[in-house]
Amino acid sequence: MPEDAAAHRQLGALLRRAGRREEALHHYGEAVAFAPTDEPSLFGRAALLVDLGRYREAKIQLEAAHQRLPQAGRIAFALARLLAACPEVELRDGERALSLASAVYDAAPTPEHAALVASALAELGRCEEAAEWQGKAVTALRQAGVASQAAAYEADLARYRDQRPCRPPAAAAPPPTDGPDSRSESHPSPA
Repeated sequence: MPEDAAAHRQLGALLRRAGRREEALHHYGEAVAFAPTDEPSLFGRAALLVDLGRYREAKIQLEAAHQRLPQAGRIAFALARLLAACPEVELRDGERALSLASAVYDAAPTPEHAALVASALAELGRCEEAAEWQGKAVTALRQAGVASQAAAYEADLARYRDQRPCRPPAAAAPPPTDGPDSRSESHPSPA
């Protein structure tokens, strides 16, 4: 049995990819027990809970992780995403999602972060503003030559423009998160 956080986290990632999610969850939990401030382990555990549809637990994990690591961009991003678009509507908190999403966007104004702000605004019923932010994301992606991702974002843009309420539907799963072992800096620390 591994005896350090990195080993448990890596084993958790391997088990997750193999479809053995409950076992993976155990190892992410062990990684967090060994290293309570290890961002990849905290994120991996929360992302796996979302994958399992255990949204309430994921929210609790992300809230605790954000409290421990308030500058962790991936944690803030994932928490904002869950608060804006959780399939369990009672777990949503549009105001908090907007605060987190704005901080993430301010730290790194990427199309993905603009779309996160749009999602939070939509949850609050601020459809015109959501459409503006989503339009900004679509335009930036098209200018960057990422037409396939822009096309995916256009469905949300249409909902924000044409549907009232424009909030994400309750039955929809939240958009995918970065993989728990991603080394991407796409979600830098919010200011």
